[in-house]
Amino acid sequence: MSDPAQSPLSLRPWPTGDKRPKSLAEFIARVKSAGPEGFRGISEDELRKEVELETAGIASTETAAADGDVEMESGPADGDESTTAVTADTIRTARDEALRNIDMAHQNAMLTLDFVSLLLTKEDPTNAGRTLSPTLRELVGIGTLGADQLAAPQTNVSRVQDNKMVATGWKFLDINRSMDSVLSAAARLQKEISLETRYWADVLAVSEKGWSVSRLPYERQTLGVKFGFSESAPEFRNTSLAPMRRSDDGAVSLDAARVANPQRVRVSIERDGVVVGRAMLPQTPAPDAPLESRVMEARNTIFHQELWYEINREGRTLLSFGVRLADGAVSYELDKHTKAVIRLCDLTDDAPAELGWGAGPDDMLAEAISSALPLLLSYAHRLNLRVRSQPGPPQVRQSRAGQPYALLRPVIAYLEHERSLERATRFVSDLTWVLQSAGYLSASFTLIEPPVSTASPGSSRHASSSEALLHTFLSPHEFQLQLSITPAVRLSVIGTTLSVIGTTQLSARLCTMYSTRLLPPLGEVPPGPGEPLPQQNTLRFIYPPSEIYPNLREVTHYIRGAVARFLADQAEQLAFSVAGPIEGDAEQRLDFVKSIDGTAVSAVEPDKRSVRFEVNLVGSNGEAVGVDEYGSPQLRVYGVWPPLRDGEELTPQTWIWTVEEAKGGIGKETVEGVCISIFRGLDY
Repeated sequence: MSDPAQSPLSLRPWPTGDKRPKSLAEFIARVKSAGPEGFRGISEDELRKEVELETAGIASTETAAADGDVEMESGPADGDESTTAVTADTIRTARDEALRNIDMAHQNAMLTLDFVSLLLTKEDPTNAGRTLSPTLRELVGIGTLGADQLAAPQTNVSRVQDNKMVATGWKFLDINRSMDSVLSAAARLQKEISLETRYWADVLAVSEKGWSVSRLPYERQTLGVKFGFSESAPEFRNTSLAPMRRSDDGAVSLDAARVANPQRVRVSIERDGVVVGRAMLPQTPAPDAPLESRVMEARNTIFHQELWYEINREGRTLLSFGVRLADGAVSYELDKHTKAVIRLCDLTDDAPAELGWGAGPDDMLAEAISSALPLLLSYAHRLNLRVRSQPGPPQVRQSRAGQPYALLRPVIAYLEHERSLERATRFVSDLTWVLQSAGYLSASFTLIEPPVSTASPGSSRHASSSEALLHTFLSPHEFQLQLSITPAVRLSVIGTTLSVIGTTQLSARLCTMYSTRLLPPLGEVPPGPGEPLPQQNTLRFIYPPSEIYPNLREVTHYIRGAVARFLADQAEQLAFSVAGPIEGDAEQRLDFVKSIDGTAVSAVEPDKRSVRFEVNLVGSNGEAVGVDEYGSPQLRVYGVWPPLRDGEELTPQTWIWTVEEAKGGIGKETVEGVCISIFRGLDY
């Protein structure tokens, strides 16, 4: 017999029905079989007691014993020891009988299993031998029991035809099932082909546009597109490869977590806390946009993230230039009221009014700065590639790699250049208006700026036009102003703002350096043999300039002093030509001398007449500006002459020529007329 543990059996008893008698005859038979006395052993008292117990829900002990149940009472009566002994013996007997029945059922089941297994070993010995007990296998072996058909079943023509029809039906069902499976597979394959066609069409379109498509290094079964830059910082270069996964509709899903939210570096111009200029932001690509557009947007986003990173790196080194990093923005103060603010903004649809051009007056300035910063970063990438491709000491390349890119410094230098150019041009222009209003109609000025060259520099054989343009942007910026007071009195002011190229270290405070030199008279030609020497610039003798001026205030101070001294020199020459004789001596004429500073002309004693010239800077309120402020030039002439009648005091008077009056067309007397009146002693 086999081991019961190897062939477990589930033995359950047959369900038992209701044990109560079904009829009166069955009840009488049970009563007779309950004991030898039968009905004679039943008394009226016992019946009454049994009825009472049944009414109370308690079955009698005798009835339970007669039905074959174990006697179970709520509790034994006091002194009823025989009842307890009989009940325990009955329980043991029932337990032993149940175990015998279980063992018998198990043996019968195992015999049946051995019989069936031995019978099947003749047909399939491998599978049937697994359930055959080892004892029976050793005793009789396998394949020793067989079965055969003694009589063939009765068949007729109709039954054979029915069997053929059934077999044909089953074949048709199998064929239909196979056809349905093939059609389903074909439809699924067609759908898969269309999805794959769309996926590979997008991948091929991106590859044909020049994007680098390759397998992912950490997921070889997936393709990826490289949208970053090889010369970027490592933290941006290592995350610039996005997997191209196929979505449910066959489109390419660009799995770029770092650039999932499009971002741009945006420049705003704020004046007294109010935004007066803002750079343009592009529209966010639609979710169903072509793959090339999404790859381009991912490239732009990671490029601007790197740009923001480099701006912050450089900004920490430019705190002495007025650059500030606060509240997630980098700002630079253009003047006391205006500053440029740079932020990294998300491209969202929450504020559509901010997209596109605004109505601010400084939108063009913000757009210019916003366009220059990406160009400078691209130029830095190209320089990195050029340095890396050239042989050289490795320690030199490592030292260059740790330095921040020059992104803000060229922009700050250019803004300083434009600010200096605007202030210098405004001052010279206003001074020209004042001189023309004072009678010097030949006064003029000319602004000369070097042309922007896109030719490749001679030092670089492989430089393109764009590199040449950026090289010009990074070079020192210059401008020249030529001021002509008269055709014979001319001077030139050259302003130079240092940038990045050509300087080993920028000064602590970026500024524009000025150089001033005198120009020869207009239309002067070299003298021929025997011809007189040409006319010299008067300022060469009365007020020669210095070579270098550190700021515009020093330049304006010199020009104002030069104009005042030139006017005083002209007044001295005019005084000797128009002055009358000394009072009381008709044969002796008045004599005039200039003051020590050269800005005034006075008659010698005893005459008190004099004229003094002064060019001041005034603000919009007409008051003189402070030391650190810029204003408009104003010409003042102070005149004093003796009284025309005895007993009167000296007559002082002041004449003023302003820019507002000159631009407004208000006619005033000329400086020459004022000087003639003073020297001749006329009354105003």
